[in-house]
Amino acid sequence: MEWGATVANITQVDAPRPEEWRSWGRGEGMVAGRAGEGGWGRGGGMELGRDVVVEGRHVVVELSDGRQFAGHCCIGSDGIYSKSRPKILGHTSPLRYLGYIVVLGIFKSSKFGLSRRRMFQTCDGGARMFGMPLTEHESMWQLSWKMEEEEALKLSLDGAALRSAALQVCKGWHDPVTQIIEKSDFEHHVTGYPAYDRPPATAHELRPAALSLCCVLGDAAHPMSPFKGQGANQALLDGLMLSEALHRYLSIDRSSWIQARKHNVPRLRMSLPWPNTSRPDFGLQRLGVRRDIGAGAAGEVMLPGETAGGESGKGGMEGAEGGGDKRDLLSAMEREREWVSGRIEEALRALEAEMCARTARKVQLSHQSIADLHRPEYTNPQFHAERGAQNLDKVLRLRSAGVSAAAADVAEDYLEVMMWGGV
Repeated sequence: MEWGATVANITQVDAPRPEEWRSWGRGEGMVAGRAGEGGWGRGGGMELGRDVVVEGRHVVVELSDGRQFAGHCCIGSDGIYSKSRPKILGHTSPLRYLGYIVVLGIFKSSKFGLSRRRMFQTCDGGARMFGMPLTEHESMWQLSWKMEEEEALKLSLDGAALRSAALQVCKGWHDPVTQIIEKSDFEHHVTGYPAYDRPPATAHELRPAALSLCCVLGDAAHPMSPFKGQGANQALLDGLMLSEALHRYLSIDRSSWIQARKHNVPRLRMSLPWPNTSRPDFGLQRLGVRRDIGAGAAGEVMLPGETAGGESGKGGMEGAEGGGDKRDLLSAMEREREWVSGRIEEALRALEAEMCARTARKVQLSHQSIADLHRPEYTNPQFHAERGAQNLDKVLRLRSAGVSAAAADVAEDYLEVMMWGGV
């Protein structure tokens, strides 16, 4: 889905029931048609003559520019300002302002010793700058300080004002903090925004009211403060768990996901339930429908006479002899698609439960970190020693030896030598 258009509407469509199908044989020969690039088992539909389109339960997403996309399910993962969240859930809670503005920038780290191949953190008890490498020659910096929400929203829209405010906050700080800000490209490589999160949600709160084939992930589900570095990490885990949930619930046979389980991270192996995934045949084998197992966990359905990739001789609906067989085939395929939709629903509900249990503590700790990182005590080594974050004696010895952030700019490896060289 391209950038630029927002989600205008999300609907869930149920297939007509077998007894509602009509127009049998109207027109010469019924054919199995593939809608778009889909197909049976891949989000497509079946056109019978020119009168009836039989589609399994699916989700249709309409964008603000009028384009539409259809699929077996819809995953809303469009960030903290998610447009899909209220449409999927049928409700939403307001974002919680954290009281701070955050400015992010990218700079050439090779120009400054402090940032060469290392992370750094500087704070004055009210404002804080954190930096870390992105590539061999570039690093990012994050500057945060307390500000009213309305002012933060206004400042985030003005690059020149944002630069002046950042330099004013860091006035008098050690080198090269102000130089880093001055050398950053505020037009292209710097952004500022008010920091928000939401209280941890339960699986029940994230369960869609009507769109059961949809769910929300990432910051759309569990936005958290940017001060623990967990937002992106948890979103990546959400994606991993989504693929694992769909694989488990849609596998053709149990052995495929048991085999896949051996390659997973041990901590994640038992994070989702192990369903009985024996897949019913629905009478398709009797009717000559086969599966290309290599097409994926769900498998690609091949109609009678069809080969993998959609090629056919006398295949498709023409390969089924007689109207009764055609009716049986359509009925069997409808039952299977209903089964697939039901398993997708189960997978998404299992994912929501796992995700909420995993991220609740992360959201809480990220929220708590705001107060910890922006308090006067944070500049006191005793405070960190009591938190168990560092050895007080070593910090005091480093200070007495003259090791500081400024020293790193004149001797690239000085901090590392003093820290690990027997100080």
